[in-house]
Amino acid sequence: MLQANGRAACQSVPHFHLHLVPRWEGDGRGLNWELVPGQADRIRTVGERIRALLRSGEE
Repeated sequence: MLQANGRAACQSVPHFHLHLVPRWEGDGRGLNWELVPGQADRIRTVGERIRALLRSGEE
């Protein structure tokens, strides 16, 4: 488990953030990974859809 919040986690919108990363011996993974910015338009579109669904009570 890795919990990453706030400025240190490069969040632009403060929220609780948790990664569950499955690991196994010799997987070659560390705890550092490259920061890859999201696609702002796509994030905005998905957020608008979620807000609309929450307001309507639909799934």
